[in-house]
Amino acid sequence: MSFALPTKRGLGQRAVVIGGSIAGLSAARALSPHFDEVVVVERGDYPQTSAPRKATPQGNHVHALLKSGEEALETLFPGLKQTLIDNGAQQVDFSGDVHWFHHGQWKMRYDSGFKVMVQTRPLVEWALRGRLDRLANIKVYSSHEVGALLTTADHSTITGVTLHAMDDRAATTDLTADLVVEATGRGSKLPQWLEALGYSAPPETRLNIGLGYSSRLYQAPDDLPSDWRIVLLNPQSPTVLRAGYIFPVEGNRWLVTLGGYSGDAPPSDHDGFMAFAKDLAQPVIYEWLQKLIPIGEIKSYAVPDTVRRHYEKLSRLPKGIVALGDAFCVFDPVFGQGMSTAAKAALALCQQLDRETPETVGTLAQRYHKKVAHIVNGPWMLATSEDFRYPKTVGPKPIGLPVLHWYSGHIFALSASDREVFETFRQVMHLLTGIEALFKPSIVLKVLRHSFSRT
Repeated sequence: MSFALPTKRGLGQRAVVIGGSIAGLSAARALSPHFDEVVVVERGDYPQTSAPRKATPQGNHVHALLKSGEEALETLFPGLKQTLIDNGAQQVDFSGDVHWFHHGQWKMRYDSGFKVMVQTRPLVEWALRGRLDRLANIKVYSSHEVGALLTTADHSTITGVTLHAMDDRAATTDLTADLVVEATGRGSKLPQWLEALGYSAPPETRLNIGLGYSSRLYQAPDDLPSDWRIVLLNPQSPTVLRAGYIFPVEGNRWLVTLGGYSGDAPPSDHDGFMAFAKDLAQPVIYEWLQKLIPIGEIKSYAVPDTVRRHYEKLSRLPKGIVALGDAFCVFDPVFGQGMSTAAKAALALCQQLDRETPETVGTLAQRYHKKVAHIVNGPWMLATSEDFRYPKTVGPKPIGLPVLHWYSGHIFALSASDREVFETFRQVMHLLTGIEALFKPSIVLKVLRHSFSRT
Protein backbone atom coordinates (compact mmCIF):
# COMPACT_ATOMS: atom_id res chain seq x y z
CA MET A 1 0.00 0.00 0.00
CA SER A 2 1.45 3.35 -1.05
CA PHE A 3 -0.84 5.55 1.02
CA ALA A 4 0.95 7.31 3.89
CA LEU A 5 -1.06 8.18 6.98
CA PRO A 6 -1.58 11.94 7.44
CA THR A 7 0.12 13.60 10.38
CA LYS A 8 -1.77 16.90 10.58
CA ARG A 9 -5.17 17.20 12.23
CA GLY A 10 -7.77 19.81 11.49
CA LEU A 11 -11.15 18.32 10.54
CA GLY A 12 -12.73 18.74 13.95
CA GLN A 13 -12.40 18.54 17.70
CA ARG A 14 -13.85 15.07 18.22
CA ALA A 15 -14.95 11.96 16.34
CA VAL A 16 -16.86 9.10 18.00
CA VAL A 17 -16.69 5.45 16.95
CA ILE A 18 -19.60 3.29 18.10
CA GLY A 19 -18.25 -0.25 18.49
CA GLY A 20 -14.78 -1.32 19.51
CA SER A 21 -14.21 -4.56 17.66
CA ILE A 22 -11.84 -4.88 14.69
CA ALA A 23 -13.89 -2.57 12.46
CA GLY A 24 -14.22 0.05 15.21
CA LEU A 25 -10.58 -0.11 16.27
CA SER A 26 -9.49 0.25 12.65
CA ALA A 27 -11.86 3.18 12.17
CA ALA A 28 -10.45 4.88 15.27
CA ARG A 29 -6.95 4.65 13.82
CA ALA A 30 -8.22 6.04 10.51
CA LEU A 31 -9.78 9.01 12.31
CA SER A 32 -6.88 9.74 14.65
CA PRO A 33 -4.75 11.79 12.20
CA HIS A 34 -7.71 14.06 11.39
CA PHE A 35 -9.42 14.88 14.70
CA ASP A 36 -8.13 16.31 17.95
CA GLU A 37 -9.80 13.51 19.90
CA VAL A 38 -11.25 10.13 18.92
CA VAL A 39 -13.55 8.32 21.35
CA VAL A 40 -14.33 4.61 20.98
CA VAL A 41 -17.50 3.38 22.72
CA GLU A 42 -17.56 -0.40 23.29
CA ARG A 43 -20.32 -2.16 25.23
CA GLY A 44 -18.08 -5.09 26.24
CA ASP A 45 -15.03 -5.37 28.47
CA TYR A 46 -11.50 -5.49 27.13
CA PRO A 47 -9.28 -8.17 28.72
CA GLN A 48 -5.64 -7.42 29.38
CA THR A 49 -4.60 -10.41 27.30
CA SER A 50 -5.59 -11.79 23.90
CA ALA A 51 -8.43 -13.83 25.39
CA PRO A 52 -11.81 -14.09 23.63
CA ARG A 53 -14.40 -11.50 24.68
CA LYS A 54 -18.04 -12.14 25.53
CA ALA A 55 -18.99 -9.24 23.24
CA THR A 56 -17.50 -11.11 20.26
CA PRO A 57 -18.52 -14.77 20.60
CA GLN A 58 -17.45 -15.33 16.99
CA GLY A 59 -13.90 -14.73 18.21
CA ASN A 60 -13.70 -18.34 19.44
CA HIS A 61 -13.66 -19.62 15.88
CA VAL A 62 -11.29 -19.76 12.91
CA HIS A 63 -10.79 -16.35 11.31
CA ALA A 64 -8.84 -15.71 8.13
CA LEU A 65 -6.99 -12.47 7.62
CA LEU A 66 -6.85 -12.20 3.85
CA LYS A 67 -3.75 -10.69 2.27
CA SER A 68 -5.53 -7.45 1.37
CA GLY A 69 -6.74 -7.10 4.95
CA GLU A 70 -3.25 -7.75 6.28
CA GLU A 71 -1.88 -5.02 4.03
CA ALA A 72 -4.62 -2.54 4.99
CA LEU A 73 -4.04 -3.13 8.72
CA GLU A 74 -0.28 -2.81 8.29
CA THR A 75 -0.82 0.55 6.57
CA LEU A 76 -3.07 1.77 9.38
CA PHE A 77 -0.93 0.23 12.14
CA PRO A 78 2.71 0.16 10.95
CA GLY A 79 4.57 -2.67 12.63
CA LEU A 80 1.40 -4.66 13.41
CA LYS A 81 2.53 -7.68 11.43
CA GLN A 82 5.74 -7.99 13.44
CA THR A 83 3.80 -7.58 16.69
CA LEU A 84 1.57 -10.50 15.71
CA ILE A 85 4.56 -12.65 14.79
CA ASP A 86 6.33 -11.77 18.05
CA ASN A 87 3.25 -13.00 19.92
CA GLY A 88 2.94 -16.33 18.15
CA ALA A 89 1.13 -15.65 14.89
CA GLN A 90 2.13 -18.03 12.12
CA GLN A 91 3.18 -17.24 8.55
CA VAL A 92 2.21 -19.87 6.01
CA ASP A 93 2.62 -20.23 2.27
CA PHE A 94 -0.94 -20.19 0.96
CA SER A 95 -0.04 -22.53 -1.89
CA GLY A 96 2.65 -24.71 -0.33
CA ASP A 97 1.39 -25.11 3.24
CA VAL A 98 -2.37 -25.27 2.72
CA HIS A 99 -4.06 -28.63 2.12
CA TRP A 100 -7.25 -27.42 0.45
CA PHE A 101 -10.12 -29.64 -0.70
CA HIS A 102 -12.51 -27.50 -2.71
CA HIS A 103 -15.43 -28.54 -4.91
CA GLY A 104 -14.41 -32.17 -4.88
CA GLN A 105 -10.70 -31.68 -5.69
CA TRP A 106 -7.46 -30.94 -3.90
CA LYS A 107 -5.90 -27.62 -4.92
CA MET A 108 -2.43 -27.72 -6.45
CA ARG A 109 0.52 -27.38 -4.06
CA TYR A 110 3.82 -25.57 -4.60
CA ASP A 111 6.05 -23.06 -2.81
CA SER A 112 4.70 -19.74 -4.07
CA GLY A 113 6.14 -17.18 -1.65
CA PHE A 114 2.60 -15.92 -1.09
CA LYS A 115 2.66 -15.74 2.72
CA VAL A 116 -0.40 -15.13 4.87
CA MET A 117 -0.75 -14.50 8.59
CA VAL A 118 -2.54 -17.04 10.78
CA GLN A 119 -3.65 -16.32 14.35
CA THR A 120 -6.79 -16.09 16.47
CA ARG A 121 -9.10 -13.12 16.11
CA PRO A 122 -8.56 -12.15 19.79
CA LEU A 123 -4.82 -11.78 19.13
CA VAL A 124 -5.56 -9.36 16.27
CA GLU A 125 -7.90 -7.32 18.48
CA TRP A 126 -5.37 -7.27 21.32
CA ALA A 127 -2.61 -6.10 18.99
CA LEU A 128 -4.81 -3.33 17.56
CA ARG A 129 -5.74 -2.13 21.04
CA GLY A 130 -2.08 -2.07 22.01
CA ARG A 131 -1.29 0.14 19.04
CA LEU A 132 -4.16 2.52 19.81
CA ASP A 133 -3.04 2.79 23.44
CA ARG A 134 0.09 4.53 22.17
CA LEU A 135 -1.93 7.34 20.55
CA ALA A 136 -2.57 10.19 22.96
CA ASN A 137 -5.69 11.47 21.21
CA ILE A 138 -7.67 8.19 21.40
CA LYS A 139 -9.92 7.50 24.37
CA VAL A 140 -11.84 4.26 24.93
CA TYR A 141 -15.07 3.87 26.90
CA SER A 142 -15.36 0.14 27.46
CA SER A 143 -18.50 -1.27 29.12
CA HIS A 144 -20.47 1.65 27.70
CA GLU A 145 -23.26 1.78 25.16
CA VAL A 146 -24.69 4.48 22.91
CA GLY A 147 -28.39 4.91 23.56
CA ALA A 148 -29.20 7.63 21.03
CA LEU A 149 -27.81 10.08 18.55
CA LEU A 150 -27.69 13.79 19.31
CA THR A 151 -28.88 16.05 16.51
CA THR A 152 -29.65 19.64 15.63
CA ALA A 153 -33.25 20.74 16.13
CA ASP A 154 -34.17 19.96 12.52
CA HIS A 155 -32.39 16.55 12.62
CA SER A 156 -30.23 17.56 9.66
CA THR A 157 -26.91 17.04 11.45
CA ILE A 158 -25.65 14.48 13.95
CA THR A 159 -23.92 16.40 16.73
CA GLY A 160 -22.88 13.55 19.02
CA VAL A 161 -24.15 10.60 21.03
CA THR A 162 -25.77 9.85 24.36
CA LEU A 163 -23.96 7.07 26.18
CA HIS A 164 -24.31 5.24 29.48
CA ALA A 165 -22.34 2.72 31.46
CA MET A 166 -23.57 -0.85 31.11
CA ASP A 167 -23.84 -1.21 34.89
CA ASP A 168 -25.75 2.07 35.32
CA ARG A 169 -28.14 2.69 32.46
CA ALA A 170 -29.95 5.47 34.30
CA ALA A 171 -26.92 7.76 34.24
CA THR A 172 -26.29 9.18 30.77
CA THR A 173 -23.59 11.38 29.26
CA ASP A 174 -23.90 13.52 26.16
CA LEU A 175 -20.77 13.46 24.04
CA THR A 176 -20.53 15.97 21.20
CA ALA A 177 -18.83 14.98 17.95
CA ASP A 178 -18.02 16.39 14.53
CA LEU A 179 -18.29 12.90 13.02
CA VAL A 180 -19.84 9.63 14.25
CA VAL A 181 -18.80 6.26 12.82
CA GLU A 182 -21.21 3.38 13.35
CA ALA A 183 -19.29 0.09 13.63
CA THR A 184 -21.31 -2.02 16.06
CA GLY A 185 -21.76 -4.86 13.61
CA ARG A 186 -24.67 -7.12 12.76
CA GLY A 187 -26.89 -5.66 15.49
CA SER A 188 -26.44 -2.06 14.35
CA LYS A 189 -29.21 0.28 15.46
CA LEU A 190 -28.45 2.89 12.84
CA PRO A 191 -31.39 1.94 10.56
CA GLN A 192 -33.81 2.42 13.47
CA TRP A 193 -32.13 5.64 14.57
CA LEU A 194 -32.45 7.05 11.06
CA GLU A 195 -36.14 6.20 10.89
CA ALA A 196 -36.73 7.81 14.30
CA LEU A 197 -35.15 11.00 12.93
CA GLY A 198 -37.41 11.02 9.88
CA TYR A 199 -35.03 9.41 7.40
CA SER A 200 -35.32 6.15 5.50
CA ALA A 201 -33.53 3.04 6.65
CA PRO A 202 -31.15 1.69 4.02
CA PRO A 203 -32.50 -0.96 1.65
CA GLU A 204 -31.32 -4.44 2.60
CA THR A 205 -30.31 -7.54 0.69
CA ARG A 206 -30.68 -10.53 2.99
CA LEU A 207 -29.87 -14.20 2.41
CA ASN A 208 -30.88 -16.98 4.76
CA ILE A 209 -28.04 -19.51 4.71
CA GLY A 210 -28.61 -21.43 7.96
CA LEU A 211 -24.90 -21.67 8.78
CA GLY A 212 -23.78 -23.06 12.11
CA TYR A 213 -20.30 -23.94 13.32
CA SER A 214 -18.43 -25.20 16.38
CA SER A 215 -14.77 -24.84 17.33
CA ARG A 216 -12.28 -26.19 19.79
CA LEU A 217 -8.66 -25.49 20.64
CA TYR A 218 -6.16 -28.35 20.79
CA GLN A 219 -2.58 -28.66 21.87
CA ALA A 220 -0.42 -28.98 18.77
CA PRO A 221 1.11 -32.46 18.54
CA ASP A 222 4.82 -33.16 18.78
CA ASP A 223 4.71 -35.03 15.47
CA LEU A 224 3.46 -32.19 13.30
CA PRO A 225 2.39 -33.20 9.78
CA SER A 226 5.15 -32.83 7.25
CA ASP A 227 3.05 -31.91 4.21
CA TRP A 228 0.66 -29.21 5.48
CA ARG A 229 0.13 -26.53 8.10
CA ILE A 230 -3.50 -25.65 7.32
CA VAL A 231 -6.37 -27.91 6.24
CA LEU A 232 -9.41 -26.51 4.45
CA LEU A 233 -12.24 -28.91 3.66
CA ASN A 234 -14.95 -26.93 1.91
CA PRO A 235 -18.53 -28.05 1.34
CA GLN A 236 -19.58 -29.23 -2.10
CA SER A 237 -23.15 -28.25 -2.80
CA PRO A 238 -25.77 -29.45 -3.15
CA THR A 239 -24.90 -32.77 -1.51
CA VAL A 240 -22.02 -31.97 0.86
CA LEU A 241 -23.06 -29.26 3.32
CA ARG A 242 -20.29 -29.74 5.87
CA ALA A 243 -16.91 -28.07 6.20
CA GLY A 244 -13.86 -28.42 8.42
CA TYR A 245 -10.75 -26.32 9.06
CA ILE A 246 -7.51 -26.67 11.02
CA PHE A 247 -5.43 -23.53 11.64
CA PRO A 248 -2.17 -23.27 13.61
CA VAL A 249 -2.47 -20.42 16.11
CA GLU A 250 -0.40 -18.74 18.78
CA GLY A 251 0.56 -20.67 21.91
CA ASN A 252 1.54 -23.82 19.98
CA ARG A 253 -2.12 -24.68 19.48
CA TRP A 254 -4.46 -25.75 16.71
CA LEU A 255 -7.89 -24.23 16.26
CA VAL A 256 -10.38 -26.63 14.66
CA THR A 257 -13.69 -25.35 13.31
CA LEU A 258 -16.44 -27.55 11.87
CA GLY A 259 -19.48 -26.05 10.17
CA GLY A 260 -22.51 -26.79 8.05
CA TYR A 261 -25.07 -25.00 5.88
CA SER A 262 -28.86 -25.24 5.65
CA GLY A 263 -29.24 -26.10 9.32
CA ASP A 264 -26.68 -28.95 9.32
CA ALA A 265 -24.70 -27.55 12.24
CA PRO A 266 -22.15 -29.56 14.26
CA PRO A 267 -22.99 -30.53 17.85
CA SER A 268 -21.21 -28.95 20.80
CA ASP A 269 -20.51 -32.20 22.68
CA HIS A 270 -17.33 -34.22 22.17
CA ASP A 271 -18.90 -37.34 20.66
CA GLY A 272 -21.12 -35.35 18.33
CA PHE A 273 -18.21 -33.13 17.28
CA MET A 274 -16.11 -36.19 16.44
CA ALA A 275 -18.95 -37.86 14.55
CA PHE A 276 -19.45 -34.70 12.49
CA ALA A 277 -15.72 -34.60 11.69
CA LYS A 278 -15.81 -38.25 10.63
CA ASP A 279 -18.52 -37.41 8.09
CA LEU A 280 -16.50 -34.70 6.31
CA ALA A 281 -15.60 -35.14 2.65
CA GLN A 282 -12.04 -36.15 3.53
CA PRO A 283 -10.76 -38.02 6.64
CA VAL A 284 -7.69 -35.88 7.44
CA ILE A 285 -9.28 -33.74 10.18
CA TYR A 286 -10.98 -36.68 11.89
CA GLU A 287 -7.75 -38.68 11.83
CA TRP A 288 -5.82 -35.88 13.52
CA LEU A 289 -8.55 -35.12 16.06
CA GLN A 290 -8.18 -38.64 17.40
CA LYS A 291 -4.54 -37.85 18.26
CA LEU A 292 -5.00 -34.40 19.79
CA ILE A 293 -5.49 -33.20 23.36
CA PRO A 294 -8.40 -30.72 23.55
CA ILE A 295 -8.05 -27.43 25.42
CA GLY A 296 -11.29 -26.15 26.90
CA GLU A 297 -14.85 -26.60 25.75
CA ILE A 298 -16.41 -26.69 22.30
CA LYS A 299 -17.83 -23.28 21.35
CA SER A 300 -20.75 -22.92 18.95
CA TYR A 301 -22.00 -20.01 16.87
CA ALA A 302 -24.76 -19.51 14.31
CA VAL A 303 -25.06 -17.22 11.30
CA PRO A 304 -28.65 -17.66 10.13
CA ASP A 305 -28.34 -15.03 7.42
CA THR A 306 -26.06 -12.58 5.68
CA VAL A 307 -27.18 -9.03 5.08
CA ARG A 308 -26.02 -6.06 3.06
CA ARG A 309 -27.32 -2.64 4.03
CA HIS A 310 -27.22 -0.35 1.02
CA TYR A 311 -26.31 2.98 2.61
CA GLU A 312 -24.83 3.99 -0.72
CA LYS A 313 -28.36 4.07 -2.17
CA LEU A 314 -29.71 6.60 0.32
CA SER A 315 -30.10 10.01 -1.28
CA ARG A 316 -30.85 11.67 2.04
CA LEU A 317 -28.85 11.26 5.22
CA PRO A 318 -28.11 13.50 8.19
CA LYS A 319 -24.69 15.09 8.13
CA GLY A 320 -21.94 13.74 10.32
CA ILE A 321 -22.43 9.96 10.35
CA VAL A 322 -21.07 7.00 8.37
CA ALA A 323 -21.20 3.20 8.69
CA LEU A 324 -18.63 0.49 8.06
CA GLY A 325 -17.82 -3.13 8.93
CA ASP A 326 -20.68 -5.51 9.65
CA ALA A 327 -22.94 -2.51 10.19
CA PHE A 328 -22.62 -2.08 6.42
CA CYS A 329 -22.33 -5.69 5.26
CA VAL A 330 -22.46 -9.03 7.11
CA PHE A 331 -20.65 -11.67 5.05
CA ASP A 332 -20.78 -15.45 5.10
CA PRO A 333 -17.85 -16.10 7.48
CA VAL A 334 -16.76 -19.23 5.61
CA PHE A 335 -15.14 -16.97 3.00
CA GLY A 336 -13.10 -15.03 5.60
CA GLN A 337 -14.01 -11.62 4.17
CA GLY A 338 -15.25 -9.76 7.25
CA MET A 339 -12.05 -8.60 8.95
CA SER A 340 -10.36 -7.74 5.67
CA THR A 341 -13.21 -5.71 4.17
CA ALA A 342 -13.55 -3.83 7.46
CA ALA A 343 -9.84 -3.01 7.42
CA LYS A 344 -10.03 -1.89 3.79
CA ALA A 345 -13.09 0.26 4.55
CA ALA A 346 -11.26 1.88 7.48
CA LEU A 347 -8.27 2.65 5.27
CA ALA A 348 -10.64 4.09 2.66
CA LEU A 349 -12.13 6.31 5.38
CA CYS A 350 -8.68 7.65 6.24
CA GLN A 351 -7.99 8.31 2.57
CA GLN A 352 -11.34 10.05 2.09
CA LEU A 353 -10.85 12.22 5.16
CA ASP A 354 -7.49 13.27 3.75
CA ARG A 355 -9.42 14.92 0.90
CA GLU A 356 -12.00 16.66 3.11
CA THR A 357 -12.02 20.07 4.78
CA PRO A 358 -13.74 21.16 8.00
CA GLU A 359 -16.52 22.56 5.78
CA THR A 360 -17.10 19.33 3.82
CA VAL A 361 -16.42 16.60 6.38
CA GLY A 362 -20.03 16.59 7.58
CA THR A 363 -21.31 15.69 4.12
CA LEU A 364 -18.88 12.89 3.32
CA ALA A 365 -21.39 10.05 3.94
CA GLN A 366 -22.56 9.61 0.36
CA ARG A 367 -19.04 9.89 -1.06
CA TYR A 368 -17.65 7.46 1.47
CA HIS A 369 -20.51 4.93 1.37
CA LYS A 370 -20.04 4.60 -2.38
CA LYS A 371 -16.40 3.70 -1.74
CA VAL A 372 -17.41 1.08 0.83
CA ALA A 373 -19.98 -0.33 -1.60
CA HIS A 374 -17.21 -0.68 -4.17
CA ILE A 375 -15.08 -2.54 -1.61
CA VAL A 376 -17.82 -5.01 -0.72
CA ASN A 377 -19.28 -5.56 -4.22
CA GLY A 378 -16.79 -8.20 -5.29
CA PRO A 379 -16.61 -10.27 -2.10
CA TRP A 380 -20.39 -10.05 -1.68
CA MET A 381 -20.91 -11.43 -5.20
CA LEU A 382 -18.35 -14.19 -4.64
CA ALA A 383 -19.89 -15.31 -1.36
CA THR A 384 -23.58 -15.01 -2.20
CA SER A 385 -23.29 -16.72 -5.57
CA GLU A 386 -21.69 -19.70 -3.82
CA ASP A 387 -24.31 -19.64 -1.05
CA PHE A 388 -26.98 -20.11 -3.71
CA ARG A 389 -25.49 -23.46 -4.62
CA TYR A 390 -27.22 -24.79 -1.51
CA PRO A 391 -30.88 -25.55 -2.26
CA LYS A 392 -32.18 -24.18 1.06
CA THR A 393 -30.61 -20.73 0.69
CA VAL A 394 -33.35 -18.11 0.51
CA GLY A 395 -32.98 -14.60 -0.87
CA PRO A 396 -32.91 -12.51 -4.04
CA LYS A 397 -30.81 -14.27 -6.66
CA PRO A 398 -28.42 -12.26 -8.81
CA ILE A 399 -29.06 -12.06 -12.55
CA GLY A 400 -27.20 -14.68 -14.56
CA LEU A 401 -26.62 -16.99 -11.58
CA PRO A 402 -26.64 -20.25 -13.60
CA VAL A 403 -23.98 -18.88 -15.97
CA LEU A 404 -21.90 -17.65 -13.04
CA HIS A 405 -22.15 -21.06 -11.38
CA TRP A 406 -21.12 -22.76 -14.62
CA TYR A 407 -18.12 -20.48 -15.07
CA SER A 408 -16.94 -20.53 -11.46
CA GLY A 409 -17.30 -24.32 -11.38
CA HIS A 410 -14.75 -24.59 -14.17
CA ILE A 411 -12.49 -22.04 -12.42
CA PHE A 412 -12.54 -24.19 -9.28
CA ALA A 413 -11.78 -27.33 -11.26
CA LEU A 414 -8.94 -25.72 -13.22
CA SER A 415 -7.39 -24.23 -10.08
CA ALA A 416 -6.61 -27.77 -8.97
CA SER A 417 -4.05 -28.15 -11.77
CA ASP A 418 -3.52 -24.88 -13.68
CA ARG A 419 -1.14 -22.45 -12.01
CA GLU A 420 -2.34 -19.33 -13.84
CA VAL A 421 -5.96 -20.01 -12.92
CA PHE A 422 -5.10 -20.88 -9.32
CA GLU A 423 -2.97 -17.79 -8.78
CA THR A 424 -5.60 -15.51 -10.32
CA PHE A 425 -8.30 -17.12 -8.21
CA ARG A 426 -6.08 -16.68 -5.15
CA GLN A 427 -5.67 -12.96 -5.91
CA VAL A 428 -9.44 -12.56 -6.23
CA MET A 429 -10.09 -14.61 -3.09
CA HIS A 430 -7.70 -12.44 -1.07
CA LEU A 431 -9.40 -9.30 -2.44
CA LEU A 432 -6.19 -8.10 -4.05
CA THR A 433 -7.89 -7.75 -7.41
CA GLY A 434 -11.45 -7.66 -8.70
CA ILE A 435 -13.48 -10.61 -9.94
CA GLU A 436 -13.00 -9.34 -13.49
CA ALA A 437 -9.47 -10.80 -13.39
CA LEU A 438 -11.05 -14.23 -13.79
CA PHE A 439 -12.46 -13.13 -17.14
CA LYS A 440 -9.24 -12.15 -18.90
CA PRO A 441 -8.94 -13.80 -22.33
CA SER A 442 -6.38 -16.46 -21.40
CA ILE A 443 -8.54 -17.75 -18.56
CA VAL A 444 -11.79 -17.57 -20.53
CA LEU A 445 -10.12 -19.69 -23.22
CA LYS A 446 -9.04 -22.26 -20.62
CA VAL A 447 -12.58 -22.40 -19.21
CA LEU A 448 -14.03 -23.01 -22.68
CA ARG A 449 -11.48 -25.71 -23.41
CA HIS A 450 -12.17 -27.36 -20.07
CA SER A 451 -15.90 -27.22 -20.72
CA PHE A 452 -15.54 -28.83 -24.16
CA SER A 453 -13.20 -31.50 -22.82
CA ARG A 454 -15.66 -32.37 -20.05
CA THR A 455 -18.47 -32.53 -22.59
